[in-house]
Amino acid sequence: MTILLTLSVLVGTALPASGALPPQDAKTPAQSVTQDSNAEDRRRVLHLTDGRVLRGRSKLVDESWSVRVDGAWIDVPASEVERTRVERELLAEAAKLARDIEKDDLERRVIYADWLADQGLFDESLDELDRVLRADPDHSGVLTLIARRTYPLERARGRELDVELYKDLVLAGGAARPVERELILALLERSFGRETMAKTFAHELTALGNTRREFATLAYRRVLVGEEVRELLRRCALDGSTAVREGAARALAATGETGMTLPLIRALGSESAAVRTNSAESLGVLAKTLGPAATALAAPALVNRYSALAQGGGVTRPPAAHIYIGKQFAYVGDFDVEIAQGSSIADPIVMVGEEGALLDVRLGGISGWTIVREARALRGSLELLSGEKRGASADAWEAWLAERAK
Repeated sequence: MTILLTLSVLVGTALPASGALPPQDAKTPAQSVTQDSNAEDRRRVLHLTDGRVLRGRSKLVDESWSVRVDGAWIDVPASEVERTRVERELLAEAAKLARDIEKDDLERRVIYADWLADQGLFDESLDELDRVLRADPDHSGVLTLIARRTYPLERARGRELDVELYKDLVLAGGAARPVERELILALLERSFGRETMAKTFAHELTALGNTRREFATLAYRRVLVGEEVRELLRRCALDGSTAVREGAARALAATGETGMTLPLIRALGSESAAVRTNSAESLGVLAKTLGPAATALAAPALVNRYSALAQGGGVTRPPAAHIYIGKQFAYVGDFDVEIAQGSSIADPIVMVGEEGALLDVRLGGISGWTIVREARALRGSLELLSGEKRGASADAWEAWLAERAK
């Protein structure tokens, strides 16, 4: 049994649009959308009656379309071709639509990606989905679209569903771009099942390669939700990769359990600066993804730790102190005179003197990367949870926490 991914398109209900895109069900006849001669050898997109899409050089020869696919020409009866578009014209139409979409309008970009896929422009559609996932790794519109359509997956083209393909896809996921990772996971779940994936990704979660561990956290976010919680918490606090820590935090958030924040809150009191720093970063992502209830637990812990770090000389409120610089010296201050028979004795009295300066000082800071990094991690998580930038002042963040409590 082979995987027919490159040509299959599943058409579903269009996502709601905030503006007008060409309707997906508008099947315009080929004659009305292009002025070229069908006999010319040009790049086209051909939609077949069975749902397949062919894209490449093509020409109509004696009631049959000759299409170049993977370096070879294949013949498709004209009766099996539902519609055609010249690729250049279709790309120009797509570019015009793209210009009307705001850069940060992710919802419209998903709708645009859906339209591109409906036109057979799969590569361009995946590029758009990639942009959305880089801005919002858990965008629901992208996940819905991927579940509804079957996109091309070059790594699986024409290959048998066997162990070698499975291993290849698992390893490829680490190096793949965001949207490809989603497609690979969907294929693995559909073709090999959750049980097989659970055994594999438990090992991948502790693999040496950062990208392999990152891909594993995505598997626990999409398919294996609720499994390997202990190891994911370890990744949040101990992993040296920022991407892996963020992925692990999002995987824990996928469970919907507010209590997932508690181990990381406790880790803020660790004796290890690295553990405290990593936990602070992960806690911000976890609480933000889980929502208000988790934020209510995490925010006080982050503010308290930030204030404690400040009081210790690492941030904005260094302690006052005194420093004395001086020296002591001895001198003869007087004589103790005793009178004896026919003589007098002068016993010297030795005294101690001091000279120096007493300075009232305030420590301006402690030079140390670990303190700076921890403070930055705490402040970054607080900015993520609050949506505000209150600077480096611990007092400002305490004020924000007090405002939340009202």
